[in-house]
Amino acid sequence: MIDLLKTSRTLPIGIDLGSTGARLLQLAQGRKGLRVAASARVDLTSRAAPDDPARVQELIEAIANTVRAGTFTGTNCIIGLDDRMVRTRSFRQPPMPESELAKAASLDGAEKLGFPEGQPAEISTFIAGEVRQGDEVRHEVVYVGAPRAPIETMVRGLMERGLRPLHVEPGFCAEARAFARTFQRAEDRLSVRVVVDLGWASSSVLLLRGTDIAFYKRLDLGGDQLTKHAAERLGLDIHAVADLRQRRMQASEPGHTPVDAKVDRAIYQVTRPLLNDLAHEVKLCMRYYAVTFRGIRPECCHIVGGEAREPGLVEAFEQALHIPAKLGDPLQGVSVQDAASTGRTRIVAGAPAPDWAVACGLSLRLSQRKSRRARRDATRTADVPPHGMVDERKVAA
Repeated sequence: MIDLLKTSRTLPIGIDLGSTGARLLQLAQGRKGLRVAASARVDLTSRAAPDDPARVQELIEAIANTVRAGTFTGTNCIIGLDDRMVRTRSFRQPPMPESELAKAASLDGAEKLGFPEGQPAEISTFIAGEVRQGDEVRHEVVYVGAPRAPIETMVRGLMERGLRPLHVEPGFCAEARAFARTFQRAEDRLSVRVVVDLGWASSSVLLLRGTDIAFYKRLDLGGDQLTKHAAERLGLDIHAVADLRQRRMQASEPGHTPVDAKVDRAIYQVTRPLLNDLAHEVKLCMRYYAVTFRGIRPECCHIVGGEAREPGLVEAFEQALHIPAKLGDPLQGVSVQDAASTGRTRIVAGAPAPDWAVACGLSLRLSQRKSRRARRDATRTADVPPHGMVDERKVAA
């Protein structure tokens, strides 16, 4: 009865782990809809591998301190894995019950994903769609895995510092959830959208069919490569170029001064070939989807991630893909007027927030679990992994 009288329900803290640190976002559900209750950003100077023990410990401490210093409510959190930790690979298999598919994945999933023999890994699968081969129908099954040790270290470390991790999942699943929130009409079920995440260390391509994930691929091209390429071609210090690129991406935001036109043009000229390369890779992904599933042509391309505001990126995509492209706004329809922020954030009312897509989807992780069937569907398409995980049932026990 008490729950029925509450006007606002705070959702878990979404913790998006990335190559430069982490983004933390907590949403709240009220009578007027969703609002941003708190947000923060953790920036690390270390660019070590995501499973580097020293980096993991530094990140644990920084996240815990940020939560304590901020305006976050409660300790429940959902963790999104660094893309560099996650491996994916697609296989075409005969249709089989989910229980048999899960059993098969537990037996040979680590080997299929190329994990070293003897290295513990968490493995899960989801079905991207049906593929016709002659008269046969097969399932395009995507295997998803991550090394177990750094996951357990992160979860245990956050728990020891007072946080309560409920789930761990790859970031692309959270991104899909963030965009699925605004795609719930019956006529949206067959619509296809492309979501491209441009981060510091890498990028990724996600195709959504309705609210389902139909395709995912990680690409080894990110902001770091753009910075290094520009520094080399222009003969400038890499730190100076990194600063210039950051200022260029912030120039369109309120309160920021545009970069000198000549400097802006020079950086654009040397980075344009890489932007075109990325657009071409996205085009190949769309072609694979069209041939494999004989699917409907995507309607638009949403660009998200910490490097999404790279000038010229939207134009490069529209020219290569021949569909509308724009900055993705995972917080569309979410109130940010009273958002409490800690650290360097860029959530501005009325402006797209492409770098918060994963954190938004993570915070929404439990909001859509309204029934037993919804919980089963979410587990099939989003949880990585379903076995050996820390979830709300195990924590409560």
